Amino acid sequence: MGCFVPAAEAHIPLRTRIFTRFGTSDDMEENASTFTVEMLELAFILDNLSSKSLILIDELGRGTSNEEGLAIAWSTCETLMHTKAYTCFATHFHGLRELSTMYANCRNFHLEASNTSANLLAFKYKLSNGPSDRSHGYGIQMAKVCGLPTETVRDAEQLKEAMLASQNMDPNIIVDTRNKNLNNKLLHHLMALGHANLDNDALRRRLHRLREQFIQD
Repeated sequence: MGCFVPAAEAHIPLRTRIFTRFGTSDDMEENASTFTVEMLELAFILDNLSSKSLILIDELGRGTSNEEGLAIAWSTCETLMHTKAYTCFATHFHGLRELSTMYANCRNFHLEASNTSANLLAFKYKLSNGPSDRSHGYGIQMAKVCGLPTETVRDAEQLKEAMLASQNMDPNIIVDTRNKNLNNKLLHHLMALGHANLDNDALRRRLHRLREQFIQD
């Protein structure tokens, strides 16, 4: 394409087609909501890609509830990994970090950020290996950076603390939710192993590690 490559050297395989899913906007002419547009574009990608495609997806599933959005993003990632199309998938769904522990052809990266003395985000513009450790607070800190009024940000912080406290009130709910999460995690791991095409010895080793991991959890 003639683009500048910011690297000392690079190995760039040939790709037959580039698919992208960016942005959030309604299609007023087609009477389609942001989420509908998102799903239509995703359907087109999944119907037309090949193993030689390059796919770039940003923030899939944010146009619906957190639970459904995460479920759609997760299943889409699994579908794309099975097609072997090279994919860059950017997301704020922290649950998707688990995919890299389940699939050998999935890796996590994050863009580094730190806090300034004024407790604001400072972006490093550096890609680092592994998932981000910022699972909470990023959104409110970003609101500060964008200039929301101090009172509005303070109210948001108080509401967040109140909501987190209300979720932790009943220990029975915590235990029940944790058990459900562990069951779902185990199911996803077993499904991933079913598609891993491992030989018997490798499969036994993976199952043994999985057993040890869940005993610790």
